[in-house]
Amino acid sequence: MKTVLLTRHSETEQQGSSLYNVFSRIEQITEQNYKVLKVEGNPWSNLKQENWVLEDALEADLAITAIPTFIEEMRTNGWQGKTIFKAMGGLPRGAIDLREVLPYLYQSDVIWCTSTADVEIYSRLVSQDGTQPQPICLPYSVNPETYQPLKNRESREELRKIWGFKHGDFVLVYAGRVTVEKNIHSILEVVYELTRLGYPVKLLIVGQVENASFSEFHMYPVDLDQKIDILIESLQISDRVVIQEWQTPVELNAVFNAADAFINLTLHHDENFGLSQIEAMSAGLPVIGTAWGGLKDTIVNEEVGFSSDTWVTANGIRFDGPIVINAIKSLIENGQMRRKQGQRGRERALANYSDALYSKRVIQLIENVINSPIKETVATFTPFGHRFHQRFTRKEFPLKYERRTHAVRPTYDGLSDADYLELIEPYTSQRELKLKPESLLFRAMKGKQNGAFFISEDLLYPIRIPICLEEIDVISQLSRWQVVHRSVLNHSNDILIGLIQKGIVGISEDKQMKGTC
Repeated sequence: MKTVLLTRHSETEQQGSSLYNVFSRIEQITEQNYKVLKVEGNPWSNLKQENWVLEDALEADLAITAIPTFIEEMRTNGWQGKTIFKAMGGLPRGAIDLREVLPYLYQSDVIWCTSTADVEIYSRLVSQDGTQPQPICLPYSVNPETYQPLKNRESREELRKIWGFKHGDFVLVYAGRVTVEKNIHSILEVVYELTRLGYPVKLLIVGQVENASFSEFHMYPVDLDQKIDILIESLQISDRVVIQEWQTPVELNAVFNAADAFINLTLHHDENFGLSQIEAMSAGLPVIGTAWGGLKDTIVNEEVGFSSDTWVTANGIRFDGPIVINAIKSLIENGQMRRKQGQRGRERALANYSDALYSKRVIQLIENVINSPIKETVATFTPFGHRFHQRFTRKEFPLKYERRTHAVRPTYDGLSDADYLELIEPYTSQRELKLKPESLLFRAMKGKQNGAFFISEDLLYPIRIPICLEEIDVISQLSRWQVVHRSVLNHSNDILIGLIQKGIVGISEDKQMKGTC
């Protein structure tokens, strides 16, 4: 029987978290078919465990890990097995672990990605000349028995009463981590806009607030709890928003069944899959999300819900806000569409993301890697990857090594940093916004003019942007959530294109997304 060596991602995994569940699921699948050796956390931080690895683990045929130092040490001590290295969402954040481990991976190893966006980032960093470890896109799974629609309509009404929702309310639900990059503040603004238009919208947020930094741009933690409370009060929507800490899977399924649609406007820079919308789809909800990272693969526009385009500007990421408003209005006004999209979402979750299918895919992946001939050729970086790696490393002199170079998380020279733009672009759905005579324009960032600057009020991008008099006039004519036809604006294309490049103005396009993974 073949031996598979598994490591947990870290010693700090919280039981019940997505990360914990991902590694536990891999363990369960692998234990059914192979002899399994488990390593908790980083073995090189514990002398007793390190000795065990060096004495016993070198006989393993395959290692499945996300820890680069683990593979480095195994290779250094003569290990000749195969590796499935899990990217774990770190590629858009600077590919630190990939850059560390690449010199110790062979051509016969595999990089496990969970989205096509991550595969593209890998291809930008690592030369695709036949010497590189193969990148595969293998998304995570959902238990369709845990997350499923309730068959009894009366039970659904009872669930809604528990949360204080009335029969005529249209309930949006967000479930997941609550960080600045998750863009919850934009969801609150959407609720305000729909309320202003007279729609009976309510919002249920389920998740733990985390004051995580956006350190790549020197944007450090804010008191997000307080910021959200202040925003809710300022928008006067406190009677329309319910915030609840994390629920068990059974409780979360009940939450989904009490809601009418799921919403996720994430711009998170390690959104390599996004499990929550798959759980919501499995529970029969239509989903509204940004076409960003892993969500580009999972949300098929106008089939299982609606997808809002994203793009890079000189001042951060933007998304198509008017599409979000129009999508929710359509779901409110068209019950048949809402039910059909929910049903298709359930079908898509069953067909593409079920636990049973995931088990087969994982076993097939392991079999393919273990049984392939070993090829010890080591990959090289692309010119971009080499430049990026050289730029974002530091040199240290630990006692155990004569000299070692460590990859580090990048700190960019501003939001328009060329290396950042090239690395993050695969996470967007629009590579370039093209201004046309028929274009529909809107204000892509919440903020206000102050003298010769546009002052952003976006929690994710608290910046100020220089603007000229003509640009000020354009901004004054545009709305955050409603579009204006290009022909209405009596300004040159150069002025409008400049505002688009600055990220203050966006172009709304209702195009279909056909992402698959």
